[in-house]
Amino acid sequence: MHALGLLPALRKVFLLCAIQGFTIEEAAAILQISPTAATLRLARARREIDIRLRPCDPESHSIDYCAPIPGGQTGSKSAN
Repeated sequence: MHALGLLPALRKVFLLCAIQGFTIEEAAAILQISPTAATLRLARARREIDIRLRPCDPESHSIDYCAPIPGGQTGSKSAN
């Protein structure tokens, strides 16, 4: 894992398309992968980032109410 907490394959497509403004086709050519693979990786990267940015809600009664933080810590709220 690296910046953004994404696997390198996902991070590269995300940075090229979402940050640098390349099209899916351009990113695919740069990374030497198919446009379909680039599209799938970009969707997965966005989904993982979305999960990590969600606030923790322990009242939701969901098993995974908080996204894991890279490094093994949980994102649960502390009781102050």
